[in-house]
Amino acid sequence: MSKLCFFRPTLLALVSLLAAAQACAQDYPSRPIRIVVANAAGGAPDVIIRLVSPELSKLLGQPVVIENKTGAGSIIGYEFVAKQVTTDGYTLAVCTVPTLASMPVAVKNLRFDPLRDLPPVIGIADGRLALFTSADSPWKNFNDMVSEAKGNPGKLNYGSSVFLIQVLSEAIIRARGIDVASVFYRDSSGLSTAVMSSQVHFGMLSLPTVTALGNKVKILAVTGAERAPQYPGVSTFVELGLPQVQSTGFSLNAPVGVPKTVLAKLHALTSQVLKQPEIVARFKQLGFDVADQAPDAAAKRLLDEGALFADIARKAGIQPQ
Repeated sequence: MSKLCFFRPTLLALVSLLAAAQACAQDYPSRPIRIVVANAAGGAPDVIIRLVSPELSKLLGQPVVIENKTGAGSIIGYEFVAKQVTTDGYTLAVCTVPTLASMPVAVKNLRFDPLRDLPPVIGIADGRLALFTSADSPWKNFNDMVSEAKGNPGKLNYGSSVFLIQVLSEAIIRARGIDVASVFYRDSSGLSTAVMSSQVHFGMLSLPTVTALGNKVKILAVTGAERAPQYPGVSTFVELGLPQVQSTGFSLNAPVGVPKTVLAKLHALTSQVLKQPEIVARFKQLGFDVADQAPDAAAKRLLDEGALFADIARKAGIQPQ
């Protein structure tokens, strides 16, 4: 028997499988889609995707089911989606970009590669961060804080509740050449309480979270390309010469191997949702900016942030835990 004859059944089988896969992709979706949120209900990723999913469901013609898989600093949810056996586009994840990007330098013995195994389909939104201090603090702005830190080396401290905030805070400290100690809290509520009571001198959390603290705190700086509309007197980190301190991105991600036609459809329809005036207005109301970022741009952001966090962690001597 010739080699050609020997391989013919295998080739025919392969062609049949490819044709079947293409047909399935063209019919996508033919059943409900699951979007995994690696955070608890009510958190920023959960709120964002629950705003988007009803409209996305209408355009897809299938239910979009949100499933919260929490634990281990989002690792459980992300790993679950990244390691899907069947990568057909029916199991997706909504990701906090800097959390995903920082995992390689924050976590030991990961069982998946966050920068390779869970690529973005579309960048959905950006959420601002705010550096804040107690309302009783004498500082009027960010530069006042830096001046006091320079005049009192080692006497100030800052609080953080997640690895991302620790890394960004260390970036600020190193860029300004100040000596400030770090205090870690288990959650954002503990950090908020510590700042409000002046147990720590400053901290950083999402702008909506800090805004909710009202007149008990004072905002010193915010992320974003422009000043926050509700705080026109507060400088951005970009204005302060600290562009590496960026807003938090949120994206819709899929495991490697999803057919390109499926990814293209998910991107196009999600983009349509993000352009709806009601969605834009609701995002603004909650303190988010619509990103509507193409896959290539979203992937570049993920890789760039991963490189940035690795560099900051290396220079600050921060080790994976």
